[in-house]
Amino acid sequence: MLTRRSKGRARHRIAAAVAVATAAAVATGPAQAEPSEIRISNWAGYVITGDFHSVSAQWIEPEVVCTDTGVIQRVAPWVGLNGSTVNDATALPLMQTGSEAMCVSDAGMLASMPGSTVENMAAQSTAQPTVFRQLMQVSEGLHTAFGQAVSSGCAAAGTGSAGPRSACAQGVERTLWREAYPAAPVRYDDVTSAPGDSMSATVTRDGNAYTMTLSNLTKHWTRTTVETSDAPALTAEIVIEGQFNNALPSFTPITFTNIEVDGQPLTAYAPMSYSIAASNGVLTPGPISPDGTAFTLAR
Repeated sequence: MLTRRSKGRARHRIAAAVAVATAAAVATGPAQAEPSEIRISNWAGYVITGDFHSVSAQWIEPEVVCTDTGVIQRVAPWVGLNGSTVNDATALPLMQTGSEAMCVSDAGMLASMPGSTVENMAAQSTAQPTVFRQLMQVSEGLHTAFGQAVSSGCAAAGTGSAGPRSACAQGVERTLWREAYPAAPVRYDDVTSAPGDSMSATVTRDGNAYTMTLSNLTKHWTRTTVETSDAPALTAEIVIEGQFNNALPSFTPITFTNIEVDGQPLTAYAPMSYSIAASNGVLTPGPISPDGTAFTLAR
């Protein structure tokens, strides 16, 4: 089976910065009782704008069941600073860290390559918003066309361990990662996670650099990466991410807890609700808890 490593350092989280680049700017001001909603193709959770120095949250790694053999399916919980739209421009660099469970087959990986190639081209064009959006529209069309074709083929062929059917057989690949988009994501290959593990993620900035820290509280490991940048953090995100324009896998509910942004709960700001408009349904975050520190995403 092809693996993510075998196809190189693809930008699996590029759509996160891209999808919000075409959405309306997130409002700032006093906290809202009912957050406004932006519906995109690959983020579900809450986003705020302002001038931030830290964001952190915890979650439990979900069980994941693959449901569409012809495409890549992903569920990736993470926290980050930057990446959303402010004054019609995407705040960059997007500094983010989290985990990922990816459903992948040889057929689905091959189907994703044309769209992913164009996504990588778009990542080099973030300074040209019009070109950036045009390339992402092309990428979306490629993902849709090839994904639908391969999904139909796999549905007809079935899955199995021999012959052409083996190309459609999916497996779940779990990774831990950090990313300073538009640079490519980097995996922490020396550590692991499993369903039920308690995870913690924090991204901070001090004016000269960003620090991304990911911990598995169950397996007792922590990985920390520092990226030099004096760019301000104009947005903060607590989200899960799906594969751009593809179906979501089935997964057990993910609850973000102990959420803090600059030491304050989400309700100290004006959070914007982001929903994934996947090809197999819409994923919308649940309400923020009364104390402003938790919410759940469930299918």
